[in-house]
Amino acid sequence: MIRRAILISVLIMLLVPLNLAASDDGGTESVFNLGAGARAMGMGNGYTALVEDATAVYYNPAAMPFLPSQQISFLHTVLFESTVYDFASYVYPLSDFGGFGIAAMRLGTDDIGRRDENTDLGRFNASRMQLLLSYGRRIGQRYSAGASLKLAHQSIDDYSAYGYGLDLAGRAEITDKLRAGVLLQDIIGSRMKLATVKERTPFTFRAGLAYLVDLKNSPFSGTATFDLEKPENRSAKLRTGVEIAHTSGLALRGGYDRDNVTLGMGLVYQQLNFDYAFKFMKHLSDSHRFSLSFSFGETQDDRQASRIEEEQRNRDNYLQAQRADALRRDLKKADAWFNSGKLDSALSAYYRASTHADDPGTEKHINTRITGILHMQEEARPSQADGEARAMLVIHQATDMMEKGELKAARDIIDAAIGNKIDATELYLLRREIVFRMDANIKTFLDEAEKSFDHGDYIEAYNKYNSVLTLDVNNPHARDGSRAAKIQMDIAQLMKMAMDYYDQDRYILSQREFNAVLLLDPGNETARRHLRNIDDKLRDSGTQTEKDLRHDQELWQIYLDGVEAYRAGDFKKAIELWDKVLRKYPNDKMTLENKKQAELRVKE
Repeated sequence: MIRRAILISVLIMLLVPLNLAASDDGGTESVFNLGAGARAMGMGNGYTALVEDATAVYYNPAAMPFLPSQQISFLHTVLFESTVYDFASYVYPLSDFGGFGIAAMRLGTDDIGRRDENTDLGRFNASRMQLLLSYGRRIGQRYSAGASLKLAHQSIDDYSAYGYGLDLAGRAEITDKLRAGVLLQDIIGSRMKLATVKERTPFTFRAGLAYLVDLKNSPFSGTATFDLEKPENRSAKLRTGVEIAHTSGLALRGGYDRDNVTLGMGLVYQQLNFDYAFKFMKHLSDSHRFSLSFSFGETQDDRQASRIEEEQRNRDNYLQAQRADALRRDLKKADAWFNSGKLDSALSAYYRASTHADDPGTEKHINTRITGILHMQEEARPSQADGEARAMLVIHQATDMMEKGELKAARDIIDAAIGNKIDATELYLLRREIVFRMDANIKTFLDEAEKSFDHGDYIEAYNKYNSVLTLDVNNPHARDGSRAAKIQMDIAQLMKMAMDYYDQDRYILSQREFNAVLLLDPGNETARRHLRNIDDKLRDSGTQTEKDLRHDQELWQIYLDGVEAYRAGDFKKAIELWDKVLRKYPNDKMTLENKKQAELRVKE
C-alpha cells in the first residue's frame, strides 16, 4: 500500500512541468483562487478529486451527488489591510436527480481613504462578488459530471459592473481508494467593463488525484492529494496536501499551495465540522482561515431505504387494489342481477365475489344474499314445464358468459341451476364444455406461468398464476407458484438494491439487503458470497473496538439505551438509537450485529 502511494506521488511529480516553481511569471488569474474551505486550504487547496462537502460548488460540482446529506458551509478569512474574504454554500444531493448547489463569494476592502495631495476626500469601498449555481449528476456508479453557472459583480466607489461565467467538472472513482477530478474553471470567463477598463476572468485548468489510506486495526486514516493547476497565460502550479484523521473526529493537515506552506486541523462533532487553516505568505503577513460546515436533513441512504419501503407498499397496494376492483365489479353485477330477479346469475356472481372479500362487513352481505337466493329458489320449486323454461334461460345466460370468457361464472350458474333441481341434458353438456375450456385455460396459464418463472419474469408469472386462481381458487400448483413468484419478486428487488449499494461501496446498507435476501432464500449463494466479501472489506478497513466506544460516554449511553429498547421489544427504536452510534463508529461490530438482529426481528 505504501509503495503504491509512493509510486503515485512520483508519477505526479514527473508530470509537473519544470517551470512549476516559477512564481514571478506574468499573467493574471481569478481573485477567487484563494479557495472555499479551511479543510481544503489546510491541504494546500489540493481538493479537486477529494472534495466531499458543500465546497464542491467551488472545487468540483461533479462531487455533489456523492454527499451523504444536505450541507451548508461558511468560510471567513481576514487578509492584509483589512481585506476580508467570505464564502458560503449550500448543497442538496439527490441520488436519482443529482446534486444541486448554490454559493456566494466576496472579496472586499471597506473604508478606503480617498484623497489628493493635501485633502481628505472621504472614504470608499471596493469589492468583487460571485454567485454560483451548480448541478452535478452521476454517470454510472463511479463517474459524475457537473457545471457551475457564475454571476460576477465588481464595484469600486461609484463604479460597478456585472458579468457571467461557466465552470465544467468531472470526477471518477478509479478504485475504492483512488479518485480523480478535473475542473475547467471559467471556461467561459466573466467579462466586465468598469468605467473605461475592460477585463475577462482568465481560464484555469485543474486536475487532481486523491489517495485514501486505511491503516489496518488502527483508529487512524490518511489522505494524500495532488492538484496540478494551469492558469491561462501563467505557468503550471502544484497544490498538494495530506491529512491524518482519527475516529474521534480530530484531523491534522499540511500542504503546499503553489508557493506557500499551509497547516490545518479539523474537528467533527456529530453533524458539525469545524476547520482551521494557517498559510505562510511570502512578502505578506501570514493568514488564518476558519470555516464551519453543518450537515442536516435525511441522508441519501435513508431516502433510499424509504424508497424501497415505498415501492414495496405500492406493489402490495397495487395487488390489493386489483382484488378490490374485482370485488367491486362482481358485487355490482351480483346486486344488479339480484335486483332484476336474475337469481341464478346473481348467485354465481356472489360466489365469485366471495373469493375476493376480505372484510367482515362485505362477507356478511354476500353470505346473506347467497342464503336468501338459495331460500327463494328452494321455495320456488318449479314445475317440469317451468323447469324446462328456466333451463333454457340458464343455458342462454351461461352460453353468453362462456363466449365472453367468463367461464367460472358460467359454470357457477349451471351448478346453481342443477342444485335447484333444474334438470336438462343440455345443461350437463354445456357444463362439460365449459369445464373443458376451463381446464384448457388453466393448463395454458400454468405453462405460460412456468415459462415466465424459468425465464426470470416473475411479475408475468405472478399474473398468470393468479389467472389460474380466478378459475380454480384451490389449485395447488397456482397457489404455490403465485407465492413463489411473489417471493422471487421481493428477492429481485432486494438483490438490486444490495448490488447497487455494494457498487457504491455502501457496505453496511448492502449487508442489510443481502441478509434480507437470505431470509427469503437461505440458499442464495450470490448473497452469501457478497456478504463474505463485505465482511472482508469491513475487517480490512479497520474496526472501532468496544473499548473505544465505551470511552465515548454520550454514544455509549445511546448504545445502552438501544439495548434496553431491544430487550423491551421496541426493535425499531433500538435500530434508530444504534444508527446514531454508527454515524460516528460505522464499523463497530458489536453495534452492527445488534442492529442486524433487530432488523431481523422487525422483518419477522
